[in-house]
Parts: sequence; structure tokens; C-alpha cells
Amino acid sequence: MSRGLSITIDALSALLMAAALAVVAVYWTSIPAEIPTHFNLRGEPDGWGGKGTLLFVAGACVSLFAALTFAPRYPDLINVPGERTERKLHISIDMLRLLKLVTMAMIARIVWGMARGQSLGLWMLGFVAAILAVLGFGFYKMSQDAR
Repeated sequence: MSRGLSITIDALSALLMAAALAVVAVYWTSIPAEIPTHFNLRGEPDGWGGKGTLLFVAGACVSLFAALTFAPRYPDLINVPGERTERKLHISIDMLRLLKLVTMAMIARIVWGMARGQSLGLWMLGFVAAILAVLGFGFYKMSQDAR
């Protein structure tokens, strides 16, 4: 992945995290005391809880963003399948960067749905598919080293 693309993906991830936090901050006073906290496979709310749950989700968003941002700075902690090579390490770092983007988009959408009491619809299936695609493609690229 080029440096420019990496910077763009990191910036988009940061914007999505900021958007999730902004939703909580901006809508906090208008969010009802009880909000959806669980969604079924169709993305419809089927579990309810206090609006304080949004603070937990926002905190998890920030923690996950930090972990996925700082992980590439400590490459010795990144585990790669098979023999450790520079190429596999770079692929792993690119995977982390893309997973951060998809995860921040997913959390931002979840926060929006929770805060507004909306159904998530098929968004969640799209996010799961995107995560599986990133992982699948990354591990496929790493398997090319074994040949």
C-alpha cells in the first residue's frame, strides 16, 4: 500500500471515530433514556438499555482506534502465519489499517443507530463481509510467500 493511501485510510478512520464521538456529544440531551443496545440478524433492535451504553461504545471505539493505530509501531508484537518475512509484516500492517477503517465505519453506524433508535438494516452484513474480505485477501497474499 502506498504511503499516500495509508495516510488517507488513517485520516478516514480518524474522521469516522470523531463522527461516532460527535453523535454521542451532539445528540446526548435528545437521546431517550432507553435506547436499542442489541440488534437481530436483520438489523432490527431487539434489546434495550440505558443511554449510558453509548458512552461505553464510544470508549470502546477510542480504545480500538488507539490499539489499531499503535500496533504497527510495535511490529515485534504482530504475529504472522508461517515464516516471518518483511512482506508478510507489511501485509499484516496494511490489514490492520483496513480493519481499522471498516471497524470505525461499523462503530459509527452502530452509534448512529443506537442514538437515533434506528434499525441497522443490512449494514452489519456489509461490514462483516468487508472484514472477511480484508482478512481473506490479506491471508491469501501472505500465502503467496509460501510458494
